[in-house]
Amino acid sequence: MTTKVHAEAGFTLVELLIAMTLMAIGIAAIVAGFSSGVFAIGRASQASTGAAIADQQMETYRQEPYSAIIVNMATCASPAPAAVPQTGSDGRTYLVTTAICATTPSTSGGTSGEQVKQVTITVVDKVTNKTLVTESSTFDSLTG
Repeated sequence: MTTKVHAEAGFTLVELLIAMTLMAIGIAAIVAGFSSGVFAIGRASQASTGAAIADQQMETYRQEPYSAIIVNMATCASPAPAAVPQTGSDGRTYLVTTAICATTPSTSGGTSGEQVKQVTITVVDKVTNKTLVTESSTFDSLTG
């Protein structure tokens, strides 16, 4: 004697709608994660290109003798000179500002040391006008 068990695997309409809603929410979350990742990668790409531009510009000053670095600001608190547009390796245009001022750093004892030149390079995205990177370095007459 064999017994056949007949099981219905039918879902009601409400159960089906709930399952579809949960699937739609899950898929929307995955899509949102991917799109925010794409934007984050784009911002990181711009920041790294800006840093490469600033590093390249600073290296040109590091190769120059101290006397060749010309001060272009009256004081370090003066407004920065005009920005110069420069195209990055990604094809975007960045605004590069190079501010060079003479300053006298104080030593640990509170007395003033020898005058140095402080070079500050700022890279700004031309489209969004957001500062991507600011790099600063000091140069003294003893090193160059």
